[in-house]
Amino acid sequence: MDKHISWKDYYSVGEESLDAQHKQIVAILDDLYHVVHVGGEQAEFKRLLDRLLQYTVAHFEHEEQMMQACGFPDFDSHKAEHDQMRRRTLAYREHLELITAHDLLRFLKEWFTEHVRAQDQCYVPYLSAAARQQRSAIAPTQAIGPIDRLGQTTAG
Repeated sequence: MDKHISWKDYYSVGEESLDAQHKQIVAILDDLYHVVHVGGEQAEFKRLLDRLLQYTVAHFEHEEQMMQACGFPDFDSHKAEHDQMRRRTLAYREHLELITAHDLLRFLKEWFTEHVRAQDQCYVPYLSAAARQQRSAIAPTQAIGPIDRLGQTTAG
């Protein structure tokens, strides 16, 4: 069976831990798709949806910490979008009888892909700048030559 959603390089935010989490969300969404399309049990769908909800909450918390750490200026707006998604998905989970599995999957996929491609890409320059700044703080600024046993630099 074809994949409902698969990782695309343009989803990348260039930060390994966030990309790994995004890939895991893609995998869970694809698992949900397969359960729906192979006639899986409602209990399995609910279990996977709960897994997605739990994973997404942890991911949002991590992403929000990263945004704050790099000084992302639109943090409040981005967090509000996360909060709205948490509330909306939880409401769908609590009232699954009001939405078809197909419609829920479409909503989740569209929200995720649009959010990652549009909103998450806004913090990428800030993450990159913070990473560069951290690397430059760690990297030696100038080679000064060998140091002898007394702590004096020697002509190399």
